[in-house]
Amino acid sequence: MFDFGFWELILVMIVGLIVIGPKRLPRVAAQVGEWLGRMRHLVHQFRQSVQQELQAEELKEVLRQQQNEIQELRGIVQNQADPDAPLVEAIEKQLEERSDTESDAPDHEPTPKREEN
Repeated sequence: MFDFGFWELILVMIVGLIVIGPKRLPRVAAQVGEWLGRMRHLVHQFRQSVQQELQAEELKEVLRQQQNEIQELRGIVQNQADPDAPLVEAIEKQLEERSDTESDAPDHEPTPKREEN
C-alpha cells in the first residue's frame, strides 16, 4: 500500500514523538492501528464482493451456454428419434390435398365413348 522503508518509519516516529508528545503517542498509535485495521477489513470485504459478483456472472454465462447446448442436443435427439417425421408430414399433406381436390370434383366421371368398328 504505502512504500515505507525502515528509515522512513523511524523518521515518522520521531516527528510523531515531538509533535504529539510521549504521553499521547501510545494512544494515537493505537487509534491509527485501529483505523488501518478497519480500512484493511473494508478493502478485503470490497474485494470479496467484487469477486463474488464476477463469479456469479461467470456462472450465469456458463449456465446460458449449457442451456443453448441442451436445446441443440434436444433438437438432434428429436431428429434422430424420428428422422422420417418431415417425410411423413409431407406425404400426409399431399394426401390431404388430393382428398380436397377429389371432393371438389363431381361424384361421377363421364365415361369415355367407345368407338365402334
